Amino acid sequence: MNTQNTYKMNDLKAVFNSDRAMALIAITAHQQSTQDACLSDEQVAAFVNGELKGEQRQSLLAHLNACSQCYHHWLETASYLKSLGTSQKRLPFLKKPFFWKRWQNSLNGLSFFLDNLKFGVPVAATAVLLVIVALKMWPMHSMAESPIEASYRAVLTENHQGFNPVLEDFPLETTDLGFNEVERSEAAQAFQAGIETGYAMLSQTSADISVWKETDWGAEYDLGRWFVLLWTMAQTHDKTSSDFWADQQAIGETLQARFSKRASEEMTETVLETLKRIQPVLMALKKQPTYRSVAYELSDHLEMAMSGLAEF
Repeated sequence: MNTQNTYKMNDLKAVFNSDRAMALIAITAHQQSTQDACLSDEQVAAFVNGELKGEQRQSLLAHLNACSQCYHHWLETASYLKSLGTSQKRLPFLKKPFFWKRWQNSLNGLSFFLDNLKFGVPVAATAVLLVIVALKMWPMHSMAESPIEASYRAVLTENHQGFNPVLEDFPLETTDLGFNEVERSEAAQAFQAGIETGYAMLSQTSADISVWKETDWGAEYDLGRWFVLLWTMAQTHDKTSSDFWADQQAIGETLQARFSKRASEEMTETVLETLKRIQPVLMALKKQPTYRSVAYELSDHLEMAMSGLAEF
């Protein structure tokens, strides 16, 4: 009997000393430790919103990979936050109607000047002040207005009802579940800023994102604005003339020349390849602006480009 018990004890020891047994014990202990330190709602929400960086973010990623409970918690939280923000298209700065705000500010300026006018002010000085106010309210278009800005002005003038119904389908992610890159290149940031500025102009909402225009990445900023304009007008190609597409083909050639002067980098090469692909499409639309399939082909090229270039 003692011998039999000894054999059983030896077998049991062999099991406990095996690699499989040690791995199972380690997994059990790890699962217990992760369960004791599960993530709070605030931590998961901060991760989804991109507020965690560096070691905090890496630590949370490791925890999600190890803890199935927190993994499902993360999915539920991301889904809930997405349902709250689906109508905002990841553009939190779009709050007030652009033209209304501009008109309101102009009226405030007019009121300020009128309240401070004194009867003793000479007529000439009063006239100068009124001219300044008029220029503030209705700024004259500069002779140096860029072709892209002229195109925006033209389409907004011709489409008083705006483009909000079209922009509801604009290809921006409503949520990224917290996994988008925290840091992007300055060129990509400028391109994204151009996209957001163009979106704001077409949706007639305010957006103070113009700092990139005068930087070394002004070309990327202009490219972003131009892509939004092209995508929107491709969606409403039945309202677009041959002259408009001719202007856009010329803008594309100018952008090609600007980027061709850059040092060879991955983003620059991607931009040039995209411009090369859409030029024949713009030429086809110039000849036949109501050609639906060509307009949709242009939209596809632009959606792929906007998605890729913003991530460099």
